[in-house]
Order: sequence, then structure tokens, then C-alpha cells
Amino acid sequence: MRHALFVRHAESEWNRLGLIQGQHPDAPGLSRTGAAQAAALADELADCGARLLVTSSLRRARETAAVIGTRLGLEPVVDTAWDERGFGRAEGAPFSSYPPGAFGVADAKVVDADRAPEGGESLRDVYRRAELAMARLAPGAIVVTHAVVLRCVLSARDGIGCEEMIFGPLTNASAHRVELEAGRTGR
Repeated sequence: MRHALFVRHAESEWNRLGLIQGQHPDAPGLSRTGAAQAAALADELADCGARLLVTSSLRRARETAAVIGTRLGLEPVVDTAWDERGFGRAEGAPFSSYPPGAFGVADAKVVDADRAPEGGESLRDVYRRAELAMARLAPGAIVVTHAVVLRCVLSARDGIGCEEMIFGPLTNASAHRVELEAGRTGR
């Protein structure tokens, strides 16, 4: 196995409400729908042959990883490199309260990769963080992460730079296969 599987966490309460989660320490965990999504995804991944389960430190990802880990017999390893983009002071507010482009994305396209919300990270920062984390990832891993980080991983996989990323739909509890470079040993 020369690949890893990247999973977007299952639906959280704040996803359901349309609130910006980022790295907010008080963001709630999975919704009822999210719990069901996590269980269905765990069943789907049951025979994937994963040898390692890595998760973001954020509650919604840890809860998703716990369900997957129980089903696959793997203990989740927490790695903050897979945490969602920090949205700083915007965390907890409705996405709808910010104009298009406020976070560097408008009409599903990157308009400013270096724009960072007050107290938060730019897309370029997250893209670099994801690239570094991918470089040390072992084949055969499942990584439970977040929408912005996952978009960075998928873009890097496809040779798309940060400025050209597309922000199309990315379903909660979706799994994505990413081939890893030959010779990578990871953790």
C-alpha cells in the first residue's frame, strides 16, 4: 500500500448551523447525523488495510476518528498538523456574516492566498502545513482532518498550487485516496 486515505470529519453541530469552526476550543462535536455518518464510514473502511489512524486534535475530528478506530481496531494518534485552518476572531460566527473574499476565497476560487482573518491563518499557511505533514506521513494511514486542509492535500496531490485551488463541495465523512511518494517512510 503506497497510499493514504484522507477523511473529512463527519458533520458537527456547527457544520449543521453554518458556523465557522476553525480551531475554536469550544466548538461542539458531532451532530446526530454526524455520528451516523462516522459509523457508516467506519463500516466502509473496515477492510481498507490501514495500519495507522491519525487525527486532528479538534473534537469533531477526534470523535470521527474514535468511531473509525473502534471499527478498525486502531488507536487514533493526534497530530495538530491536521487541524483545520485557524479563522481567529471569526470562529463561532456564521459564514454568512462575512462577504465573499473575506478569507481569501470567492466564488469557489482563491482570490488572495495570503489573506488571513484577524488572529487566523492564510490559505498559504495551511497549504504549507499540509504539505509538510504529508511529507512525513506513512503509507497505509487514515488521516481524519478538515475541509480546508483536505482541499490543500487534494490540490497538492493533483499538482495544483495554493493560488489555483478550487473550493467546490466536499462532503462530511468522505474518504479520499492519495498516493504517497515512493521511498517515504513517515511516522
